[in-house]
Amino acid sequence: MTDQATAPRQIDIRISTIGGHEYRLNLREDAVHLRDLFTRFVNRPATGAVRAPEFIQLPLDGGNASCTIAVDQIVSIVTTPPVVIEVQQPAVEPNVIPDVPAVVAPPQIRRAHYTVIDDFLTVDEHRDMLALALSEKDSFEPGTVQGEPSPHRRNSVIMNFADSAHGTLLTSRLLVWFPLIAKALKEPLFPLKTVESQLTAANDGDYYKPHLDTDGKTPDFRVIACVYYFFREPKGFTGGDLRLYDSIETGGEICQADSFQDIRPASNRLVAFTCETFHELLATRCPSKDIEDSRFAVTAWFHRSGAPDPDAKFGWGHYRCGEVPEALR
Repeated sequence: MTDQATAPRQIDIRISTIGGHEYRLNLREDAVHLRDLFTRFVNRPATGAVRAPEFIQLPLDGGNASCTIAVDQIVSIVTTPPVVIEVQQPAVEPNVIPDVPAVVAPPQIRRAHYTVIDDFLTVDEHRDMLALALSEKDSFEPGTVQGEPSPHRRNSVIMNFADSAHGTLLTSRLLVWFPLIAKALKEPLFPLKTVESQLTAANDGDYYKPHLDTDGKTPDFRVIACVYYFFREPKGFTGGDLRLYDSIETGGEICQADSFQDIRPASNRLVAFTCETFHELLATRCPSKDIEDSRFAVTAWFHRSGAPDPDAKFGWGHYRCGEVPEALR
């Protein structure tokens, strides 16, 4: 005998559809059709979704007739008495955006910019520069990298050459040439802090592996490098070329390329290039091993000033970036 308190209730159902149509039917609250109706109604396709139409078939008149309704046409379902049916919704697939490879700009080759000025000093000045180097041969010391001995470099050097009379001569000449050298290197004029220089001697087996002359991060940093070559004739060495490498720029990083240009050292020749250029001193061969037969060079660097100095008393130190004397325009 069935307990009347727990017996399934009969539910009157009123279904409203798009266009004002209405359908009425009566089902037991545990009927499969009732659960299927609510399940299909809750999980119907979203408006505008491209999907084949779904239909549900419901019994009428105790199963003697049936009503077929398009699920996406149902607007509302009213039940009397009210019923609560737990509807299981399908798991929603997360909207996963497929990984799209980042667009990487192709590597850009940046050619090494340099300029060569032959007969940079007068004949007498060139002769005096060589006489100085030979007279100071006992003052040369092993070259270092950032003040420390390094297998990256092997040559001899006199530091702070700019403090000497001959260093002042070369610095003064470089200051006169500075605007034209910067123009040749496509480097905008910049306020100068100082001109640093050192005298080097390359003898048998000496070299300097590829490197940069600046990190470009300090307020007072090297911008342009100049190498002035001189040696006695006939020369007692071979090799010692200056190799200037092209650069590869990728993602903001600059590294050394495989391509390069070699510049032969010639007496009384000046070579200028930007300090962001990877460069190398190729090995020198000097059979006599006498320092008098070395390939001598003064390397000088134009340093950018963090701020122009309006009180500068020499050269172009008063320059503000982009200003050019009227006589040079």
